[in-house]
Amino acid sequence: MKDRKELQQDFTEIFTEIKSLIQEVENNHFNHKESPEKWSIAQEFDHILRSNLALAHALKYPSLVLKRKFGKPNRPLRTYHETYDRYYEKLSAVQNPLAPSKYRNESDKPLDKNQLLKSWDQCLNKLNRRLNRWSERSLNNTLLAHPLLGKMYVREFLYFTHFHTLHHLKGMKSKL
Repeated sequence: MKDRKELQQDFTEIFTEIKSLIQEVENNHFNHKESPEKWSIAQEFDHILRSNLALAHALKYPSLVLKRKFGKPNRPLRTYHETYDRYYEKLSAVQNPLAPSKYRNESDKPLDKNQLLKSWDQCLNKLNRRLNRWSERSLNNTLLAHPLLGKMYVREFLYFTHFHTLHHLKGMKSKL
C-alpha cells in the first residue's frame, strides 16, 4: 500500500505528463472530434479535470465531517488492484457507460486549452495541499461516495482517481 507521500508523487507525475501532452497538442486538434460519439482531447481533458477537482473538493472536509455524512466502513480496505478490478467489474455491468453529466462536457463549443491548463495546475496544488492535512489512518477509515462504486475509503478513491486519470491519458494519447 502506497503512503500519502507516494500517492502525491504519483499524482504529480501524471499531472505533469498530461500537462506536457496537452501543451503539445495543436489548438485546431485539441477540440477535434473523430466522430460525434467520441470525445475530443479537450473533452477528455475536461472530464479528468472535473473528476480530480471533485476529489480535491471532498478532501477539504475534515475526516470527522465525512464520517458523519457517510458513516463507518463495513468491509476491509481494498488494494489498488482490487479497487481497479471492482471498478471495471461494475463498469462492465452498465449497458451504456457514461460519466455523470457533471463530469463531462457535451457542448460543441470549443474549450479553452490555456484555461484548462491553468485549472489543471490549480487542481494539483489543491489535491496536494488538502491531502497533506490527512493522516494515513484517516485515509484508511473515512468514506466518500463514488457515482458507480458507492461508498469507498478515501485511500481507495485516491487509487481510483489515479488509474482513472491514467486511463484517460491513454485515451488522449491514442487521439494524437
